Amino acid sequence: MKKYGDEKEITMLVEGEEAERWNRERCIHVNSREYNFVRRKIIKAGFSLLLPIEFVVMPQEAAQRKYLSARRPALILTCPTHTVDFSVKPTKIPLNNSDIMKKLREMQAIRKGLHPQDLILEMKAVELENVHVGYIQYVSYAIDGKVLNTNIIIPMNEHMTLCTFVCNYEDADKWLRVIKDVIYSIEIIKGDLTL
Repeated sequence: MKKYGDEKEITMLVEGEEAERWNRERCIHVNSREYNFVRRKIIKAGFSLLLPIEFVVMPQEAAQRKYLSARRPALILTCPTHTVDFSVKPTKIPLNNSDIMKKLREMQAIRKGLHPQDLILEMKAVELENVHVGYIQYVSYAIDGKVLNTNIIIPMNEHMTLCTFVCNYEDADKWLRVIKDVIYSIEIIKGDLTL
């Protein structure tokens, strides 16, 4: 079993850390930083989407501090200040297109049961060109303040892949403008994508 920090696994999961700036759709400025969105391929997860080119694989030490080992995603991309993360975690949880809303409602119920103070902002299933996705967006409370979370679920080979976009609540107004663009940019990559 490969560990999070295994360089070979990271290379397999993310194509082109030094990717060309192609298919640029949007640029935003957050706290004096510019973020340029490009299509990034998450090869082993089987999809591509628009993400900032400035996001890099989170160093193992930071991932160990920020995420419990049992819940640590297979891949965590982060901004240079580690204040915004995008993670990918393939699961063994069964999921097909027709069950997306049901799964989102289950996630909402679990969230409200464990963290009743969290504020659910939106929950929606979306049919894109070659994939169905669902997302639930909520504000939660972390040790160092409020956080905007967007959990995105994608049925891949009849199992759920969970992606999470997390940013500090203070910056949420800037990121909210583009999170939906990120979701709506998801495309399935054709071919053998066995994890």
